[in-house]
Amino acid sequence: MKKLGIFVAAGAMMLALAGCGKITVDPSEFVTVNFEGYDTLGTATYEFDYKHFIREYEDTLKLTGAGKKASEEMEEEADKKGEELGVKFHDSPADYLAVYIGGSLDKTDALSNGDSVTWKWDADTDKIAEYFNCDIVLEDKSFKVEGLTEAEAFDPFEGLEVVFSGTAPNGQARLSTSYCEKCSGISFEIDKQSGLSNGDTVTVTASSYGDDLVSYIVENYGMLPTEEVKTFTVSGLPEYILSAADLSDATLDKMIAQAKDALTASAANWGTAELIDAEYIGNYFLAAKNPDVWGDQNSITLVFREDMECTYTKDKTDFITYNSIYYGFTWTNVMVLEDGTETLDLGSYRKRYSYIPVTYYYKDRKGKELSTNYYFDGYSDLDSMFNDIVTKNVENYSYENNVTDTEPQYPVEEAEEEEEEDE
Repeated sequence: MKKLGIFVAAGAMMLALAGCGKITVDPSEFVTVNFEGYDTLGTATYEFDYKHFIREYEDTLKLTGAGKKASEEMEEEADKKGEELGVKFHDSPADYLAVYIGGSLDKTDALSNGDSVTWKWDADTDKIAEYFNCDIVLEDKSFKVEGLTEAEAFDPFEGLEVVFSGTAPNGQARLSTSYCEKCSGISFEIDKQSGLSNGDTVTVTASSYGDDLVSYIVENYGMLPTEEVKTFTVSGLPEYILSAADLSDATLDKMIAQAKDALTASAANWGTAELIDAEYIGNYFLAAKNPDVWGDQNSITLVFREDMECTYTKDKTDFITYNSIYYGFTWTNVMVLEDGTETLDLGSYRKRYSYIPVTYYYKDRKGKELSTNYYFDGYSDLDSMFNDIVTKNVENYSYENNVTDTEPQYPVEEAEEEEEEDE
């Protein structure tokens, strides 16, 4: 038992000797951070005070056995790092330890008062544990941002207006600037100036003729720009309608009335025929496939069927024939304003017709049925009309065929009764 007690006491003494001289090193107190600049644009600079750190531990820090063997290597590293940092390291354990300690801040710019930045250590903990007889504390350290100058806000776009003109989808945008003292050194660039429609957006970027805008405004006026890029929404452009359905009923009724007046006036000159009815039976709508190509952007053709009573007089006898021809009226570049109002010149239209024969039937004295032709402006059938107005343009235009023909209501029975009375 006595021998055992001696061994235990000896072992405790050896452990005490082994831990003798081991110190705790806390380098965080040697880190300083400074803030400067303007609020929201502040910057942080930092420093690890190597001189004071070395002075603090140069009398108490010891090397381990491994550290002593590596002292020559550490001396070379100290000389090298000293040149990089502009610090003169000496031949001591504290100088050597400083070589393995460093760090940086997680954020150094675009800072505002009240923000927090954190110092994060970058240390070679393996070599520190092997070479130095110490326990080192490497805990991240936070610093509150404060002392940044409060700058007045300034909107660099206060003197800028984006003016939209033209007709969608080919609208244009241009920049217009009014006098602004602080804007004198600012230039603006717009990302898109043509091919615009209502609802599109254009982006304008402010700069100081190639220099950093923020720096320019801060240095010259002590103010901070609120934004450097601004988006504007295209509005107020009249638009070409893209479908016949975009035309209001009120405008369509006016177009139909205008066309019927023209047909009535034309029919007054027929002489051998009388207009029974001019019925609107629909429309053809064409829209340009490529709006950037010069020419009409759209067209709408109102289609009418003209029902005619044709009279051929032979030997003082009137012979009645009923026929129908087709006639069109085309308006081009029909637009609608932002409030939904159409822009359309009712009197500006193109008459669509061909020069066609219309057959009149009559009988000679022996009762043999004969016929003769008179020529009218119009189309003899819808296929001919569709080919002339639509088919010839399908390379450059998409189309809608909104025409539905109906059966004409000729007064056939009344005509037969009149013939019987004449006989």
